[in-house]
Amino acid sequence: MAGTIVVSDIRSDNDNTITFTSNTGETIFTANLSSGIDGNFLANTGVTAAVYGGASQIPVVTVDEKGRITSAANVSISAGGSSISAGDSNVAVVDSGTGRVEMNVDGSTRAIFNANGLGLGPNVPSSGIGILFPASQSASSDVNTLDDYEEGTWTPIDASGAGLTFASPSGKYTKIGRQVTAWAVLTYPSTADGTNSAIGGLPFTIFNSAPDRSGGMIGYKSDSTLTTILGEENNTFVAPRSNDGSRISNATLSGDLIHWAITYNVS
Repeated sequence: MAGTIVVSDIRSDNDNTITFTSNTGETIFTANLSSGIDGNFLANTGVTAAVYGGASQIPVVTVDEKGRITSAANVSISAGGSSISAGDSNVAVVDSGTGRVEMNVDGSTRAIFNANGLGLGPNVPSSGIGILFPASQSASSDVNTLDDYEEGTWTPIDASGAGLTFASPSGKYTKIGRQVTAWAVLTYPSTADGTNSAIGGLPFTIFNSAPDRSGGMIGYKSDSTLTTILGEENNTFVAPRSNDGSRISNATLSGDLIHWAITYNVS
C-alpha cells in the first residue's frame, strides 16, 4: 500500500534501545527506553545539530522524499550600508549607492534595474526609461524571444562598381530582432555610366533567402523611370528598378534626388 512501511524486525539492545527495521534492512526508528519518549529520534542523516539562519545568514535545507533533512547549511548575507548581497552565484544584489538591482545567474550578471529601466546582461540604461539590449546581439533560437533592438545611422554608397560619389547621402535604421528597416536620402552625381545602379552600405547583411530580401519604397524621386528598389540577398545593397522590374543604369539616375526605405530580415 502506498505510504505504508513494513516493519520486519524489532530489536532491544542491552543499552535499553529498541530499533525498528524495515523489510529492506533500513533503520526506521530508534527509541531509548531509559530516556522515555523524549529520547526518540529518526535515523541519523548526518546533519549537524545546530541553529541555522540568523541576522547575517540564510539557511539552505535539503529534504528527501521521506521528509528527512539530509543537509543544512548557511549562506552569508551582508548589508554594508549601501548594498545587500548574498554569497551565492544566483542572487539579487541591491546597491542603494548607485540605485540599481542586479540579477546574477551562474556567476554572471543577467539583468540590471535602475532608474532608467532594465538593462540586459551587464548593460546599464543611462537615459530615459526603457529596455537596453547588449551592444552585441546574443541571438536566441527561440522564435518567441526578442533578443535584439538597435537604432543607428548609416551612409549610402555606390555599390555598382562605377566609383560614383553621392551628394549628401545619409541614412537611419531600426533593428528589432531579425527585422531591419533602413531609410536613406541621396543625390546621384551627373554621370553617363551605363552600369546597373546599386546602392550599398546597408547596416546589416540581407539574409540569404528570397522571401527575406524584400522590396523597398520610394518616398520621393526626380526620375520617372525609377519605381522601386529590391534588396539583394546575402548582400548589403539594393538595386533600383523600373516598373517592369528591370535594373536601371547609373546614367538613368544621373542627377536624381531619391528618398527611399526598405525593410528586410537578417540571419
